[in-house]
Amino acid sequence: MVLESTFEAGAELQAHSHPHEQITYVVSGELEIRLGDEAHILCPGDSLFVPGGVRHAVPAQLHSAQPGQHLHIISRWPRDRAGPASGISS
Repeated sequence: MVLESTFEAGAELQAHSHPHEQITYVVSGELEIRLGDEAHILCPGDSLFVPGGVRHAVPAQLHSAQPGQHLHIISRWPRDRAGPASGISS
């Protein structure tokens, strides 16, 4: 599953985990991702592997005044997230 997201300056995503592996790729802007206790600042062209089960978060995006576009490649989409609103069928 590939998802596209846009983070505005100041946007954040609370710490969470999921059983699926994830790769995040930065298309534009900068993105800070906290993977466990480590902070990673990604620029366009950078990617980060997030192992399944590892808590990760996106703190308030203060590094760039421009919105950032990101692609998230997830190894397996959870069946409970499937449905017409997501464009995914189970």
